[in-house]
Amino acid sequence: MMLLKIGVQGIGRDEKDTARPGRAAKAIRYAADNGARVINWSSFVSDPSPEALAELKAAIEYAGRKNVLLVAGAGNSGLNVDLPENATYPVCFPDENILTVAMIDFRGELVSYKAGERVLGSNYGVRSVDIAALDENFTTFLQNGRSSYRLAEGTSNSGPVVAGIAALTLAVRPDLSAAALKKILMDNATRLPALAGKVACGGMVNAYTSLRAASR
Repeated sequence: MMLLKIGVQGIGRDEKDTARPGRAAKAIRYAADNGARVINWSSFVSDPSPEALAELKAAIEYAGRKNVLLVAGAGNSGLNVDLPENATYPVCFPDENILTVAMIDFRGELVSYKAGERVLGSNYGVRSVDIAALDENFTTFLQNGRSSYRLAEGTSNSGPVVAGIAALTLAVRPDLSAAALKKILMDNATRLPALAGKVACGGMVNAYTSLRAASR
């Protein structure tokens, strides 16, 4: 397991980390060159230039040629990211080795909530978002300078669920290409009525059915 930091300390919530696309591209290439088969990226690049986007896309394509699957959280703005004005990256790149994950609640519906007057929740889009996973689970956390666990939410939690199931599936079929691995997870998702027309496969990831399909 490789933990690769691409963010930077000292950037405020409303500030733009303009160097992140370049750091992300280097991290993706590093992971691909050092044996990674699945990359989890629970974030996005903010306000990128066309040159920075091209560098990032080239790195993802490079990883794809090495059969590395990039699992990305769809984002928590409650937007249809298929619309050009809502596009975010790497979510909206069309590469076959990107698997984008929406978040759902325990009712099987896309998470939606209010923050003041704003309605937020899982991003969606049948062209840009592929699959869904539960978002509420325990994650590592830093509290008063000490490592701990806490219950957290967001597509930053949904993405790692899918990344973990992708890794399990590769343990059964290590010969799978990134595109074939993505197809197995999407084809064997549990279909949910609320996700029809919202995510490409119309369902949530299912470890059991994916592993069974991979073992045939």
